[in-house]
Amino acid sequence: MSFQPSAPHKQSRWLALIAIVMLASTLLVSAAVAAPSFTFQGDDQGANDEPGQKDLTAQSSAVDASAPNHFFTAWKWDDTAWSGNNTGDGCSLFDTDAVKNGLVDYAVCGTVTGKNPVTLLAVSLYSCSDKRVDRCTNPVLRLTATSTASTYCTVTDKAGGQFDAADTLIVCDITALAAASNPPISDLTGGTLINTCSYPSKEPNSDPSDCVVTPTAANTSVSTQSGGTWSVTLSDSAQLTPNSATGSVVFNLWSDSLCTVSQWVSASVGLNASGAASTSGAGTTSGTNVITNVNVNSDGKYYWTVDYTPSGLFNASSSACGELNTISIPVVTGASG
Repeated sequence: MSFQPSAPHKQSRWLALIAIVMLASTLLVSAAVAAPSFTFQGDDQGANDEPGQKDLTAQSSAVDASAPNHFFTAWKWDDTAWSGNNTGDGCSLFDTDAVKNGLVDYAVCGTVTGKNPVTLLAVSLYSCSDKRVDRCTNPVLRLTATSTASTYCTVTDKAGGQFDAADTLIVCDITALAAASNPPISDLTGGTLINTCSYPSKEPNSDPSDCVVTPTAANTSVSTQSGGTWSVTLSDSAQLTPNSATGSVVFNLWSDSLCTVSQWVSASVGLNASGAASTSGAGTTSGTNVITNVNVNSDGKYYWTVDYTPSGLFNASSSACGELNTISIPVVTGASG
């Protein structure tokens, strides 16, 4: 840019304006990556439980107490150097449902490489289909950044900390990522961090290489991505209201959302003193809650019902198809006997 000598005041104003814009840009970037203090949760399996670039050691999330109250996530790789074309690929997984079900709705992923210093290559935000606890099913890319990745995340190698002598730390501003998505994602900032996992080939829908929290199966649906038939140990529980209810329940697994095709049915399970029961030990005629050779549905999803049979003067009751783990007892007359 050039300035005319005959307009010294214009030159001053332009210089002042440029300085203000540069300062504002610096402040905006700083605000997006200025992180709060984190209390880290260590890997359930300990540091060094997976080889090389797969290994994660800790995760955390926190809200910056200062304006603008940004929500952050952070995780640590055990490695501090990546050679050749190797990269470190990790994703924070978030549940944003109003009633949390432990399944992944969004994934925030970072890719790093190099050494001395480690370089942040890319940051990506995906929406997911709320079906798995350890990966982003049916991922839809909502935002990706390469040259501007540092606007959303920062990386520090040899970060040290409470779980290992030296780690590579990544910190991401979830609020900034959610706002930059098109359209903006309003519920992500209020989400719950449920896990952080590393994935091969930057694929958040693949089998995770390492997770900070040991994944557990969601106990009200069963899913598989393999073809043909499969085997699974079924796990579910029921808590009746009121908890003084007596009687028994039968758990049934269905392969369709209308609950018309039964895949497994438990034996009758007596309620305990608190009105609760679980599939543990319920079994089929073979005395087990393991089933095999169940045909895989195209969506890989199955549904539970819980059928209640009272021992007193209550109506028998069945939960709705796809019920999570609670059914209510409609009282007719009298008391349970």
